[in-house]
Amino acid sequence: MTTLLFPPDKQRLATLNAPQKRLMYPVVLADIIRAASDSVDALMLFGNLITRRQSDPDTVGYMAFDGHIGDTSCQLRACMMRELVLYHRRILQHTPCPTEYPHWVTGTIYRLQELVQKAKSTCLQLTKDRVDPQKLGLSNKSETRIAMLQKLGWMEPKFEIVSDEYDAESDSGGSDTETESPDGTPTHSSSRGSSSTAPIVVGYGITDFCCSTSAFNHCSKLDHTSKYTSSTPLWLPWSLTDVGTILRFLTYTYSLSKYKRFGLQQIRDSNTSYSNRLVMRLEPDIAASYGIDLLAGIYDPTNPHYNEKLLKKSQRINTEFLAAQGWVSEVSCAWLAGAAENLGNLQLRRLLAETSRTSAKGLVSVPSYVGYLVLREYWARDLVPNLIVDRRFCKDGFHINYFLARPQLIRDESTINNPHATLGMRVHWSLQHIKDANALELSQDPDTPHIVVMGNSLNGSFSDYMNRFQGTCEHTDSCEDNHTHIEEFLASDQDRLSLAIFADHPHYAFPLVSKEEAEDGEIAVVAAAMEKVVPGLAAQWQKAKNEIVTLGAGQSLKMFMWQHVLLESGSRVIRMLNGRTSIMPLTAAV
Repeated sequence: MTTLLFPPDKQRLATLNAPQKRLMYPVVLADIIRAASDSVDALMLFGNLITRRQSDPDTVGYMAFDGHIGDTSCQLRACMMRELVLYHRRILQHTPCPTEYPHWVTGTIYRLQELVQKAKSTCLQLTKDRVDPQKLGLSNKSETRIAMLQKLGWMEPKFEIVSDEYDAESDSGGSDTETESPDGTPTHSSSRGSSSTAPIVVGYGITDFCCSTSAFNHCSKLDHTSKYTSSTPLWLPWSLTDVGTILRFLTYTYSLSKYKRFGLQQIRDSNTSYSNRLVMRLEPDIAASYGIDLLAGIYDPTNPHYNEKLLKKSQRINTEFLAAQGWVSEVSCAWLAGAAENLGNLQLRRLLAETSRTSAKGLVSVPSYVGYLVLREYWARDLVPNLIVDRRFCKDGFHINYFLARPQLIRDESTINNPHATLGMRVHWSLQHIKDANALELSQDPDTPHIVVMGNSLNGSFSDYMNRFQGTCEHTDSCEDNHTHIEEFLASDQDRLSLAIFADHPHYAFPLVSKEEAEDGEIAVVAAAMEKVVPGLAAQWQKAKNEIVTLGAGQSLKMFMWQHVLLESGSRVIRMLNGRTSIMPLTAAV
């Protein structure tokens, strides 16, 4: 229901707003209470993080916004969340009360809390007091979800973010306005300057980069050979300063993180053999149960006008999740395009447009390798620090190794005709082994957000790794295998390794919708686009893909295989992993 409190685009909203019969009213109210409560939690956490009220390693952190989107682009959301936090921290530093929540956070929380109380009161009156719906302003037959929200007094709050620094550096004049259409969908109009006038930002430090936002505020309009015209925006816009966009991003990703679970699933390899696979999925039943818990004391299951069993059904929540996933996946593509544009790499910007595809269920994605090329340049030009968490398996268990990594461009003539200079750039990952994890925790700002790359390594195959999920514990003694591995890791070319990992990854997380493209296959489709926009790039992709096993990833885990990327402080990651026996990926306890 976060997607009804803060509606996505009209097309996705239409799937959520079918009329609900009277017996469904308590179900809708439960969903409203759950969504509003989750949204309050998300905004309070964001407020605590940007004001640094919540910096202790034992507290919930940035990982709570690591939502399951389904497009295998977790690395993008980590970067988006990092920019969002650093940018709004910087705004707060220029306010009289830098430790207070921004006005738009406080105001939205207040309105959401009002909605929770009104929805609870309505549920109590309908079910326990058995008040006729018409006396509460509701139809005796049916209501749409948005109509019920409006009758509960809910309208999405409208706030503007005012920052002298933003106005001076990023705004070319004009103003943004937002109104609401009759169906509840927000519509935007703007007289703000387009992103084409923004300065190109290359080589800035971490904090300074966050001040340049205009290239991220509006997605440029590009031609697309088959679907789009020059007057049609390719993606929904991403913005660091538009409150509506921020509210959707925070509440959607928080919910998609709260109700996700990792687990093992048996997959048939042949008619007679099965193998385990690590899977991440959303659990709508958990969301439904939470909604029921929130009705405690205000819902009467004996009321004959309503059906308690409907509260436990979760298909409606699947639809809600899918709408949120689609919206986040689309603004993730917009963020990536803005990054390419802000870096001045218009070739990659065009390639993103050429290769963007939408699934049958509404997920929007660009190929993993193409997206990583933008991210690689973004990290290297702006010296974005990464914390690599390497789980190394030995014969006696596993070790947790920490490395601070800082990708950076190599600026010399060796990039010319160099076989390892992808897109004419060489990138070097400066690696530092953190021998004492506690020293890392104590020496740094405990709440600095890091891009955390988590993965695994062992002298064996991916199947060997999957066999370690049961009965494996941390090996804390001195270990020759791990010592040797650390030396090899520090001497490795992490740029080539990461390029190979993304080249070997499927381009899309879903089947191509076009019948013709499905018949050709994603490899041929993306290769053709690469050659059209960046001649020679398809050959570089193939070369990177071919050397993945040699470099120690993919089916071989000898060096390091990425598993998940998230945003979190180093101190929280270390605290969560200390003494942890499970080798499942980390999730926030929300």
